[in-house]
Amino acid sequence: MADKGWELYYHPLAGRGEFVRLLFEESGVPFTEINDDMRSKIMEGSFQLSNTPVICKYLGKKFGLYPENEEDEWHAEQVNATVHDYIAEGRLAFHGRNPVESYYTQKQETAPYIARFVAERLPRWLKYFERVLRENNGGQGFVVGSKLTYVDLGLFHVLRATESQFPEAWKENSKNIPLLHGFKKRIEERPNIAGYLKSDRWRGFEGNRMADDGWQLYYWPLAGRGEFVRLLFEESGVPYTEINENIREKIIQGEMSGYPVFAPPLIKKGSFQLSNTPVICKYLGKKFGLYPDNEEDEWHAEQVNAIVHDYLGEGCLSFHGINPMASHKSQKEETQPYIKRFVTERLPRWLKYFERVLKENNGGEGFVVGNKLTYVDLGLFHILRTTEAQFPEAWKENAGNIPLLIAFKKRIENRPKLVAYLKSDRWRGFEGNSMMGNMPSYVTLFTPKNNLQRSQ
Repeated sequence: MADKGWELYYHPLAGRGEFVRLLFEESGVPFTEINDDMRSKIMEGSFQLSNTPVICKYLGKKFGLYPENEEDEWHAEQVNATVHDYIAEGRLAFHGRNPVESYYTQKQETAPYIARFVAERLPRWLKYFERVLRENNGGQGFVVGSKLTYVDLGLFHVLRATESQFPEAWKENSKNIPLLHGFKKRIEERPNIAGYLKSDRWRGFEGNRMADDGWQLYYWPLAGRGEFVRLLFEESGVPYTEINENIREKIIQGEMSGYPVFAPPLIKKGSFQLSNTPVICKYLGKKFGLYPDNEEDEWHAEQVNAIVHDYLGEGCLSFHGINPMASHKSQKEETQPYIKRFVTERLPRWLKYFERVLKENNGGEGFVVGNKLTYVDLGLFHILRTTEAQFPEAWKENAGNIPLLIAFKKRIENRPKLVAYLKSDRWRGFEGNSMMGNMPSYVTLFTPKNNLQRSQ
Protein backbone atom coordinates (compact mmCIF):
# COMPACT_ATOMS: atom_id res chain seq x y z
CA MET A 1 0.00 0.00 0.00
CA ALA A 2 1.21 3.54 -0.76
CA ASP A 3 2.27 5.58 2.25
CA LYS A 4 -0.15 8.42 2.98
CA GLY A 5 2.77 10.63 4.00
CA TRP A 6 2.83 13.01 6.91
CA GLU A 7 -0.36 14.12 8.66
CA LEU A 8 -0.67 16.93 11.19
CA TYR A 9 -3.68 16.83 13.49
CA TYR A 10 -4.54 20.18 15.01
CA HIS A 11 -7.28 22.77 15.37
CA PRO A 12 -7.75 25.11 12.37
CA LEU A 13 -5.83 27.94 14.03
CA ALA A 14 -2.23 29.01 14.61
CA GLY A 15 -1.50 27.96 18.20
CA ARG A 16 1.00 25.22 18.92
CA GLY A 17 0.34 23.68 15.53
CA GLU A 18 2.27 26.58 14.03
CA PHE A 19 5.56 25.27 15.45
CA VAL A 20 4.98 22.08 13.45
CA ARG A 21 3.74 23.76 10.26
CA LEU A 22 6.88 25.92 10.11
CA LEU A 23 9.06 22.80 10.14
CA PHE A 24 7.15 21.21 7.26
CA GLU A 25 7.05 24.45 5.28
CA GLU A 26 10.74 25.34 5.67
CA SER A 27 11.77 21.78 4.81
CA GLY A 28 9.46 21.59 1.80
CA VAL A 29 8.11 18.28 3.09
CA PRO A 30 4.49 17.69 1.97
CA PHE A 31 1.93 17.10 4.71
CA THR A 32 -1.80 16.89 5.13
CA GLU A 33 -3.44 18.84 7.90
CA ILE A 34 -6.47 17.28 9.57
CA ASN A 35 -8.59 19.64 11.64
CA ASP A 36 -11.43 17.31 12.67
CA ASP A 37 -9.53 15.55 15.47
CA MET A 38 -9.08 17.29 18.84
CA ARG A 39 -5.76 15.54 19.53
CA SER A 40 -2.58 17.40 18.61
CA LYS A 41 -0.18 14.98 16.95
CA ILE A 42 1.72 14.01 13.80
CA MET A 43 1.39 10.71 11.97
CA GLU A 44 3.31 8.88 9.27
CA GLY A 45 1.96 5.44 8.47
CA SER A 46 1.40 3.67 11.79
CA PHE A 47 3.79 5.98 13.66
CA GLN A 48 2.33 8.89 15.62
CA LEU A 49 3.79 11.39 18.04
CA SER A 50 2.41 14.17 20.24
CA ASN A 51 3.73 16.88 22.61
CA THR A 52 4.84 19.92 20.63
CA PRO A 53 8.45 20.29 21.90
CA VAL A 54 9.05 16.59 21.24
CA ILE A 55 7.50 16.80 17.77
CA CYS A 56 9.72 19.79 16.93
CA LYS A 57 12.88 17.98 17.96
CA TYR A 58 11.84 14.79 16.14
CA LEU A 59 10.99 16.55 12.86
CA GLY A 60 14.10 18.68 13.15
CA LYS A 61 16.17 15.50 13.21
CA LYS A 62 14.13 13.93 10.39
CA PHE A 63 14.32 16.97 8.11
CA GLY A 64 17.97 17.92 8.66
CA LEU A 65 17.13 20.91 10.85
CA TYR A 66 19.23 19.62 13.72
CA PRO A 67 22.47 20.68 15.45
CA GLU A 68 25.71 19.12 14.23
CA ASN A 69 27.41 18.45 17.57
CA GLU A 70 26.37 17.20 20.99
CA GLU A 71 26.87 20.48 22.84
CA ASP A 72 24.69 22.39 20.38
CA GLU A 73 22.16 19.57 20.49
CA TRP A 74 21.67 20.00 24.24
CA HIS A 75 21.61 23.78 24.10
CA ALA A 76 19.00 23.59 21.35
CA GLU A 77 16.91 21.29 23.51
CA GLN A 78 17.21 23.72 26.43
CA VAL A 79 16.04 26.67 24.32
CA ASN A 80 13.29 24.57 22.71
CA ALA A 81 11.87 23.74 26.14
CA THR A 82 12.14 27.38 27.25
CA VAL A 83 10.37 28.62 24.10
CA HIS A 84 7.42 26.36 24.89
CA ASP A 85 7.44 27.37 28.55
CA TYR A 86 7.20 30.99 27.43
CA ILE A 87 4.20 30.50 25.15
CA ALA A 88 2.48 28.38 27.80
CA GLU A 89 2.92 31.07 30.46
CA GLY A 90 1.73 33.79 28.09
CA ARG A 91 -1.33 31.79 27.12
CA LEU A 92 -2.21 31.02 30.75
CA ALA A 93 -2.27 34.74 31.50
CA PHE A 94 -5.42 34.82 29.35
CA HIS A 95 -6.98 31.99 31.37
CA GLY A 96 -5.99 33.12 34.86
CA ARG A 97 -9.20 32.14 36.59
CA ASN A 98 -9.67 28.77 34.87
CA PRO A 99 -7.04 27.35 32.47
CA VAL A 100 -9.53 25.04 30.73
CA GLU A 101 -12.23 27.67 30.21
CA SER A 102 -12.60 30.04 27.26
CA TYR A 103 -10.87 33.40 27.52
CA TYR A 104 -14.16 35.11 26.67
CA THR A 105 -15.88 33.76 29.79
CA GLN A 106 -13.22 35.30 32.05
CA LYS A 107 -12.10 38.31 30.00
CA GLN A 108 -12.55 40.89 32.75
CA GLU A 109 -11.10 38.76 35.54
CA THR A 110 -7.93 37.92 33.58
CA ALA A 111 -7.00 41.54 32.84
CA PRO A 112 -4.70 41.75 35.93
CA TYR A 113 -2.96 38.48 34.98
CA ILE A 114 -2.31 39.75 31.46
CA ALA A 115 -1.08 43.13 32.72
CA ARG A 116 1.35 41.45 35.11
CA PHE A 117 2.65 39.12 32.40
CA VAL A 118 3.24 42.03 30.01
CA ALA A 119 4.85 44.29 32.60
CA GLU A 120 6.96 41.81 34.55
CA ARG A 121 7.42 38.52 32.75
CA LEU A 122 7.50 39.32 29.04
CA PRO A 123 10.56 41.64 29.26
CA ARG A 124 12.47 38.98 31.18
CA TRP A 125 11.70 36.29 28.61
CA LEU A 126 12.73 38.53 25.72
CA LYS A 127 16.00 39.51 27.40
CA TYR A 128 16.77 35.84 27.93
CA PHE A 129 16.25 35.02 24.25
CA GLU A 130 18.38 38.05 23.32
CA ARG A 131 21.21 36.66 25.48
CA VAL A 132 20.83 33.24 23.85
CA LEU A 133 21.28 34.75 20.40
CA ARG A 134 24.26 36.87 21.45
CA GLU A 135 26.00 33.77 22.82
CA ASN A 136 26.27 32.26 19.33
CA ASN A 137 28.41 34.28 16.92
CA GLY A 138 27.34 37.57 18.45
CA GLY A 139 23.71 37.01 17.48
CA GLN A 140 24.27 37.43 13.75
CA GLY A 141 23.21 33.92 12.77
CA PHE A 142 21.23 31.18 14.46
CA VAL A 143 20.36 30.03 17.98
CA VAL A 144 23.05 27.33 17.89
CA GLY A 145 25.75 26.44 15.38
CA SER A 146 26.04 27.82 11.88
CA LYS A 147 22.85 26.56 10.25
CA LEU A 148 19.09 26.74 10.73
CA THR A 149 17.68 24.22 13.21
CA TYR A 150 14.24 23.41 14.56
CA VAL A 151 14.74 25.72 17.55
CA ASP A 152 15.23 28.75 15.28
CA LEU A 153 11.77 28.18 13.83
CA GLY A 154 10.30 27.80 17.31
CA LEU A 155 11.85 31.04 18.51
CA PHE A 156 10.72 32.75 15.31
CA HIS A 157 7.11 31.71 15.97
CA VAL A 158 7.01 33.01 19.55
CA LEU A 159 8.55 36.32 18.48
CA ARG A 160 5.86 36.78 15.84
CA ALA A 161 3.15 35.76 18.30
CA THR A 162 4.49 38.27 20.83
CA GLU A 163 4.57 41.14 18.36
CA SER A 164 1.06 40.33 17.16
CA GLN A 165 -0.43 39.82 20.62
CA PHE A 166 1.32 42.65 22.45
CA PRO A 167 2.31 45.28 19.84
CA GLU A 168 2.80 48.06 22.39
CA ALA A 169 4.95 45.92 24.69
CA TRP A 170 6.96 44.76 21.67
CA LYS A 171 7.72 48.39 20.78
CA GLU A 172 8.55 49.29 24.37
CA ASN A 173 11.05 46.43 24.64
CA SER A 174 12.57 46.94 21.18
CA LYS A 175 15.66 48.79 22.36
CA ASN A 176 16.58 45.82 24.56
CA ILE A 177 16.25 43.17 21.81
CA PRO A 178 17.97 44.39 18.63
CA LEU A 179 19.35 40.92 17.92
CA LEU A 180 15.90 39.34 18.15
CA HIS A 181 14.58 41.92 15.68
CA GLY A 182 17.34 41.11 13.21
CA PHE A 183 16.88 37.36 13.72
CA LYS A 184 13.10 37.55 13.17
CA LYS A 185 13.59 39.50 9.94
CA ARG A 186 16.18 37.01 8.63
CA ILE A 187 13.90 34.01 9.21
CA GLU A 188 10.90 35.87 7.79
CA GLU A 189 12.80 36.42 4.55
CA ARG A 190 13.72 32.78 3.95
CA PRO A 191 12.04 31.86 0.64
CA ASN A 192 9.95 28.93 1.89
CA ILE A 193 8.81 30.84 4.98
CA ALA A 194 8.06 34.01 3.00
CA GLY A 195 5.95 31.97 0.57
CA TYR A 196 4.10 30.22 3.38
CA LEU A 197 3.26 33.43 5.24
CA LYS A 198 1.74 34.91 2.08
CA SER A 199 -0.36 31.80 1.40
CA ASP A 200 -3.80 30.80 2.68
CA ARG A 201 -2.13 28.01 4.64
CA TRP A 202 -0.97 30.58 7.20
CA ARG A 203 -3.74 30.77 9.83
CA GLY A 204 -3.04 34.20 11.28
CA PHE A 205 -3.01 35.47 14.84
CA GLU A 206 -6.32 36.48 16.37
CA GLY A 207 -5.08 38.74 19.11
CA ASN A 208 -7.01 37.29 22.04
CA ARG A 209 -4.42 34.90 23.43
CA MET A 210 -0.98 33.69 22.41
CA ALA A 211 -2.33 30.40 21.11
CA ASP A 212 -5.39 31.87 19.34
CA ASP A 213 -8.91 31.46 20.74
CA GLY A 214 -10.45 30.28 17.48
CA TRP A 215 -13.95 30.77 16.16
CA GLN A 216 -16.84 32.80 17.51
CA LEU A 217 -20.50 32.20 16.69
CA TYR A 218 -22.91 35.08 17.24
CA TYR A 219 -26.53 33.97 17.54
CA TRP A 220 -29.58 34.10 19.77
CA PRO A 221 -29.69 31.62 22.69
CA LEU A 222 -31.93 29.19 20.79
CA ALA A 223 -31.63 26.43 18.19
CA GLY A 224 -32.86 28.07 14.97
CA ARG A 225 -30.46 28.74 12.14
CA GLY A 226 -27.53 28.81 14.55
CA GLU A 227 -27.95 25.06 14.91
CA PHE A 228 -26.72 24.46 11.36
CA VAL A 229 -23.47 26.16 12.37
CA ARG A 230 -23.13 24.48 15.79
CA LEU A 231 -23.44 21.04 14.20
CA LEU A 232 -20.49 21.79 11.92
CA PHE A 233 -18.30 22.88 14.82
CA GLU A 234 -19.39 19.98 17.01
CA GLU A 235 -18.95 17.25 14.41
CA SER A 236 -15.56 18.66 13.37
CA GLY A 237 -14.36 18.93 16.97
CA VAL A 238 -13.33 22.54 16.29
CA PRO A 239 -13.45 24.75 19.40
CA TYR A 240 -15.71 27.78 19.24
CA THR A 241 -17.16 30.38 21.57
CA GLU A 242 -20.83 31.23 21.28
CA ILE A 243 -21.86 34.81 21.97
CA ASN A 244 -25.56 35.38 22.71
CA GLU A 245 -25.44 38.83 24.31
CA ASN A 246 -26.49 42.07 22.62
CA ILE A 247 -27.21 40.44 19.25
CA ARG A 248 -29.80 43.10 18.48
CA GLU A 249 -27.36 45.96 19.01
CA LYS A 250 -24.37 44.30 17.38
CA ILE A 251 -26.04 42.86 14.29
CA ILE A 252 -29.66 43.96 13.80
CA GLN A 253 -28.89 47.61 14.54
CA GLY A 254 -25.57 47.47 12.71
CA GLU A 255 -23.21 48.42 15.52
CA MET A 256 -20.75 45.66 14.70
CA SER A 257 -17.71 46.68 12.68
CA GLY A 258 -16.25 44.60 9.89
CA TYR A 259 -17.88 43.23 6.74
CA PRO A 260 -21.60 44.18 6.78
CA VAL A 261 -23.99 41.69 8.39
CA PHE A 262 -27.75 41.70 7.78
CA ALA A 263 -28.87 39.12 10.33
CA PRO A 264 -27.43 36.40 12.58
CA PRO A 265 -25.93 33.87 12.63
CA LEU A 266 -22.48 35.35 12.18
CA ILE A 267 -19.14 33.57 12.45
CA LYS A 268 -15.97 35.47 13.22
CA LYS A 269 -12.27 34.64 13.41
CA GLY A 270 -9.77 37.42 13.74
CA SER A 271 -10.75 40.20 11.35
CA PHE A 272 -12.74 37.83 9.11
CA GLN A 273 -16.48 37.53 9.59
CA LEU A 274 -19.23 35.91 7.54
CA SER A 275 -23.01 35.72 7.70
CA ASN A 276 -25.93 34.11 5.80
CA THR A 277 -26.45 30.57 7.03
CA PRO A 278 -26.16 28.61 3.76
CA VAL A 279 -22.93 30.45 2.92
CA ILE A 280 -21.52 29.86 6.41
CA CYS A 281 -22.29 26.15 6.13
CA LYS A 282 -20.51 25.83 2.80
CA TYR A 283 -17.53 27.86 4.04
CA LEU A 284 -17.07 25.88 7.26
CA GLY A 285 -17.62 22.62 5.40
CA LYS A 286 -14.71 23.52 3.15
CA LYS A 287 -12.57 24.68 6.08
CA PHE A 288 -13.25 21.61 8.23
CA GLY A 289 -12.95 18.90 5.56
CA LEU A 290 -16.72 18.33 5.38
CA TYR A 291 -16.81 19.06 1.68
CA PRO A 292 -17.42 17.01 -1.48
CA ASP A 293 -14.45 15.47 -3.27
CA ASN A 294 -15.38 16.32 -6.86
CA GLU A 295 -16.96 19.19 -8.76
CA GLU A 296 -20.22 17.43 -9.62
CA ASP A 297 -20.86 16.51 -5.99
CA GLU A 298 -19.83 20.02 -4.95
CA TRP A 299 -22.61 21.58 -7.05
CA HIS A 300 -25.21 19.02 -6.04
CA ALA A 301 -24.33 19.65 -2.40
CA GLU A 302 -24.78 23.39 -2.95
CA GLN A 303 -28.17 22.77 -4.58
CA VAL A 304 -29.40 20.67 -1.66
CA ASN A 305 -27.92 23.10 0.86
CA ALA A 306 -29.94 25.95 -0.67
CA ILE A 307 -33.13 23.86 -0.71
CA VAL A 308 -32.66 22.78 2.92
CA HIS A 309 -32.63 26.43 3.92
CA ASP A 310 -35.58 27.25 1.63
CA TYR A 311 -37.55 24.53 3.45
CA LEU A 312 -36.75 25.88 6.90
CA GLY A 313 -37.54 29.42 5.76
CA GLU A 314 -40.95 28.42 4.38
CA GLY A 315 -41.80 26.39 7.47
CA CYS A 316 -40.81 29.20 9.80
CA LEU A 317 -42.83 31.78 7.85
CA SER A 318 -46.00 29.69 8.20
CA PHE A 319 -45.85 30.59 11.92
CA HIS A 320 -45.64 34.28 11.00
CA GLY A 321 -48.23 34.37 8.21
CA ILE A 322 -49.81 37.71 9.17
CA ASN A 323 -46.60 39.57 9.90
CA PRO A 324 -43.19 37.93 9.31
CA MET A 325 -41.55 40.49 11.63
CA ALA A 326 -43.86 39.85 14.59
CA SER A 327 -43.74 36.99 17.09
CA HIS A 328 -45.80 33.85 16.58
CA LYS A 329 -47.56 34.43 19.91
CA SER A 330 -48.91 37.76 18.70
CA GLN A 331 -50.61 36.07 15.71
CA LYS A 332 -51.11 32.54 16.98
CA GLU A 333 -54.78 32.16 16.05
CA GLU A 334 -54.53 33.94 12.71
CA THR A 335 -51.63 31.79 11.50
CA GLN A 336 -53.36 28.43 12.06
CA PRO A 337 -54.55 28.19 8.41
CA TYR A 338 -51.01 28.93 7.18
CA ILE A 339 -49.51 26.26 9.42
CA LYS A 340 -52.19 23.72 8.44
CA ARG A 341 -51.63 24.35 4.73
CA PHE A 342 -47.85 23.97 5.16
CA VAL A 343 -48.27 20.68 7.04
CA THR A 344 -50.82 19.11 4.67
CA GLU A 345 -49.64 20.41 1.29
CA ARG A 346 -46.03 21.55 1.43
CA LEU A 347 -44.29 19.44 4.06
CA PRO A 348 -44.97 16.07 2.31
CA ARG A 349 -43.59 17.43 -0.94
CA TRP A 350 -40.40 18.68 0.72
CA LEU A 351 -39.82 15.35 2.49
CA LYS A 352 -40.39 13.34 -0.70
CA TYR A 353 -37.86 15.53 -2.47
CA PHE A 354 -35.19 14.91 0.19
CA GLU A 355 -36.00 11.18 0.04
CA ARG A 356 -35.33 11.23 -3.71
CA VAL A 357 -32.06 13.11 -3.15
CA LEU A 358 -30.83 10.41 -0.76
CA LYS A 359 -31.93 7.58 -3.04
CA GLU A 360 -29.97 9.12 -5.93
CA ASN A 361 -26.66 8.53 -4.11
CA ASN A 362 -25.83 4.85 -3.53
CA GLY A 363 -29.48 3.97 -3.03
CA GLY A 364 -29.75 6.20 0.02
CA GLU A 365 -27.59 4.02 2.25
CA GLY A 366 -24.89 6.61 2.88
CA PHE A 367 -24.69 10.36 2.48
CA VAL A 368 -26.33 13.11 0.44
CA VAL A 369 -23.42 13.21 -2.03
CA GLY A 370 -20.29 11.11 -2.41
CA ASN A 371 -19.09 8.57 0.12
CA LYS A 372 -18.31 10.74 3.13
CA LEU A 373 -20.05 13.16 5.48
CA THR A 374 -20.31 16.72 4.19
CA TYR A 375 -21.81 19.95 5.46
CA VAL A 376 -25.09 19.29 3.63
CA ASP A 377 -25.63 16.04 5.55
CA LEU A 378 -25.59 17.98 8.80
CA GLY A 379 -27.98 20.57 7.37
CA LEU A 380 -30.44 17.91 6.24
CA PHE A 381 -30.10 16.17 9.60
CA HIS A 382 -31.03 19.37 11.44
CA ILE A 383 -34.21 20.04 9.45
CA LEU A 384 -35.33 16.41 9.82
CA ARG A 385 -34.98 16.68 13.59
CA THR A 386 -36.75 20.05 13.52
CA THR A 387 -39.61 18.60 11.47
CA GLU A 388 -40.09 15.63 13.77
CA ALA A 389 -40.03 17.86 16.87
CA GLN A 390 -42.34 20.51 15.43
CA PHE A 391 -44.82 18.27 13.63
CA PRO A 392 -44.70 14.83 15.31
CA GLU A 393 -48.05 13.70 13.89
CA ALA A 394 -47.19 14.77 10.35
CA TRP A 395 -43.81 13.06 10.70
CA LYS A 396 -45.56 9.78 11.61
CA GLU A 397 -48.09 10.15 8.80
CA ASN A 398 -45.32 10.65 6.23
CA ALA A 399 -42.99 7.98 7.65
CA GLY A 400 -44.08 5.35 5.13
CA ASN A 401 -42.88 7.56 2.29
CA ILE A 402 -39.46 8.45 3.74
CA PRO A 403 -37.74 5.27 4.99
CA LEU A 404 -34.34 6.45 3.72
CA LEU A 405 -34.63 9.79 5.53
CA ILE A 406 -35.56 8.08 8.79
CA ALA A 407 -32.56 5.73 8.54
CA PHE A 408 -30.28 8.62 7.51
CA LYS A 409 -31.38 10.66 10.51
CA LYS A 410 -30.63 7.75 12.82
CA ARG A 411 -27.16 7.21 11.30
CA ILE A 412 -26.16 10.84 11.75
CA GLU A 413 -27.68 10.95 15.23
CA ASN A 414 -25.44 8.05 16.26
CA ARG A 415 -22.17 9.70 15.27
CA PRO A 416 -20.12 9.87 18.51
CA LYS A 417 -19.52 13.63 18.59
CA LEU A 418 -23.14 14.40 17.80
CA VAL A 419 -24.36 11.94 20.43
CA ALA A 420 -22.23 13.76 23.01
CA TYR A 421 -23.37 17.18 21.81
CA LEU A 422 -27.08 16.32 21.86
CA LYS A 423 -26.72 15.07 25.43
CA SER A 424 -24.86 18.20 26.55
CA ASP A 425 -26.18 21.52 27.80
CA ARG A 426 -24.85 23.13 24.60
CA TRP A 427 -27.82 21.65 22.73
CA ARG A 428 -30.61 24.23 22.98
CA GLY A 429 -33.61 21.95 22.39
CA PHE A 430 -36.85 22.35 20.43
CA GLU A 431 -39.81 23.95 22.14
CA GLY A 432 -42.54 22.99 19.70
CA ASN A 433 -43.96 26.38 18.76
CA SER A 434 -41.83 27.30 15.75
CA MET A 435 -39.42 25.58 13.38
CA MET A 436 -36.78 27.90 14.83
CA GLY A 437 -36.62 26.18 18.23
CA ASN A 438 -36.74 28.03 21.52
CA MET A 439 -39.45 30.57 20.70
CA PRO A 440 -39.56 32.50 24.00
CA SER A 441 -36.07 33.88 23.28
CA TYR A 442 -36.76 34.28 19.58
CA VAL A 443 -39.77 36.55 20.11
CA THR A 444 -37.44 39.18 21.53
CA LEU A 445 -35.91 39.64 18.08
CA PHE A 446 -37.98 42.67 17.17
CA THR A 447 -39.19 43.82 20.59
CA PRO A 448 -37.76 46.79 22.50
CA LYS A 449 -34.19 46.68 23.73
CA ASN A 450 -35.09 46.34 27.41
CA ASN A 451 -37.20 43.24 26.69
CA LEU A 452 -34.30 41.66 24.85
CA GLN A 453 -32.00 42.20 27.79
CA ARG A 454 -34.54 40.77 30.23
CA SER A 455 -34.90 37.61 28.19
CA GLN A 456 -31.22 36.89 28.61
